This record gives sequence, structure tokens and C-alpha cells, in this order.
Amino acid sequence: MRKRSFLRLTALAALVLVAGALYIFGYDLGIVSPSGRLSNLKLSALKPEENGFSAIEMTPDGLGFAALGDRGTFFSGRLFRLDNGVLIGWTIDYAGRLRNSNGRFPPVSGPDAEGLTMGYRDGFAISSEKNRDIMYFSDPQASAENLPAPPDSKDLPPNQKYESLALDVTGRLYTMPEHSRFLDRDFPLWRLDPGADYWVEDRRISLEAGYRPVGADFGPDGFFYLLERSLRVGVGNRVRRFDLSDPLETGQVVWVKRGLRRSNFEGLSVWERQGCIVLTMISDNNFSALMESRILEIVPGSTSGDPTVCG
Repeated sequence: MRKRSFLRLTALAALVLVAGALYIFGYDLGIVSPSGRLSNLKLSALKPEENGFSAIEMTPDGLGFAALGDRGTFFSGRLFRLDNGVLIGWTIDYAGRLRNSNGRFPPVSGPDAEGLTMGYRDGFAISSEKNRDIMYFSDPQASAENLPAPPDSKDLPPNQKYESLALDVTGRLYTMPEHSRFLDRDFPLWRLDPGADYWVEDRRISLEAGYRPVGADFGPDGFFYLLERSLRVGVGNRVRRFDLSDPLETGQVVWVKRGLRRSNFEGLSVWERQGCIVLTMISDNNFSALMESRILEIVPGSTSGDPTVCG
């Protein structure tokens, strides 16, 4: 009897150790809270330049995308889905490095491009952690137009500037630094109004549990979605949703990553499919074989707020 009990305890301990190892080394144990999963696609057989994805923007139908790489490469392509919407593959139709304001290609290590928002002034805008902070492009082959820098730009470390960039329906740009000058204080959410040559502080967003802002987008429901990252045991991520019309809004956590500890999600695009909000995220492997390039899609709820629509 004692021998059987010992064997049971040994087997249980082994299961716990295996589960812990799977969690730490990045295997998904199927725990996603509190939202439902739509797609989980690992990107493999990538060309050398098809790495380091830091941002993604979806077309309204969910079948096209634009993406941005750390080294200043702009991508666009198509997505393939099953009838139920599950993502099963993608193809890159265009990949080209972006030019600076002088019409030249910056050094590969130079741009550290992070945020992307399509549709700004009929083109697109990107944010960076180095050099110029926010830039506008009329198309992927045009030279950059340097936009005004947020007020805290000169006070931020070179590699912890503006990872997130979002555009609302009125044409206003929003960005947040990854680093706060005062780590015990809230992060500023900067806003650039159409035609303005300076950024204003829209509000401050609280720093919680070691998470830092790395991606943002406005959803078709009008809410502001913020993708955050924590670098503790592996890479943690979560998404908070804000109603920016409410000055007292502190944000609601709509998704927390469990597992996938080797997937460093930095890009976020929010769109609608059949009345359901979809959060599409892309991970940055930092050009390292130890990290993964992956697209993950989460359905946190419906555009109407009816919990039965997307349940």
C-alpha cells in the first residue's frame, strides 16, 4: 500500500513538473482568460527578412494585412481562413524597407520600428524607439515625413520610446511610451489632432503588475484597446479596453495570455467578424531561434455587448 501511494505521488509530481516545463518553455496549455480563441498560427519557413514583426493591421474583412518589422520593413499580404474564421495560413505579397525623410534606407539596426496605423492621411504612420519618433508615409515606397515628437521624447531611453500607435475615426493619432520617466507613476497617452503640430496629453494610464504598453488600436466598437507586455518568467501579455470618453475609466482586462511564453506579442489590430470583436496579435521573435513568430486571435465579445452573440 505504501509502495502504491509512493508511486502515485511520484507520478503526480512528474505530471506537475512536465506541466511546469511546458508552461515555461512556451507550450500552450489551452488556458485563455477570460476570452475565447479564434486562431493560433505559428509562422514558420520565414525568409531572413520576415522576422521581428512588431505591428499588424487587418483589413475590415480579415483577409488582408499590413505588418511592420523592427528593421523598418513594411509587409502586406493575404490571410487564409476556414469557414468558421480560423486562420490557417498567410502569404506575403509585398516586403520592402521604408525610406527616411532623406529618401535613403536607414541602417538595418537603425529604425527599431514598432507601431503601425493604416489610413492616416490616406497613407500610414509608424512609431519608433530610436531616431525619429513618429513618421508618416503616403505609400510604402515614399520617403518619410517626420511628424512632431511627443513632449517626453527627449527624456526617454532610446530603446523604450513609442511602441504603440493608434488612429481613431476622427483622424487623431495616439501613442504611449514603453517607459515612464517616473516608474511609480502612470503613463501618458499622447494625442495628435489633425493639422496640429504638437501632442497633447489625453489622459494617464496606470502601470499595473509590471506590464508596459507595446501595442494599441481602436476597435469598431469605439473602445481603445491596449496590448501590454510583462518580462518576468518568460513573456507575459494582456489586453485592456478603455472608454476614452470617460475621464475616470481605468480600463478593463479583456484577455491575459497563459502559456506561449516564447511568443512576444507586440502588434495588435482590432476588427469585427459577424458581430464579434476580434483581437489579432502578432509576436516579435527578435530574430532569435529561441523566440516564436506567431499570430494569435482572441474574441473578447460582441460589438453590441450581448454575451450570447460570440459565446
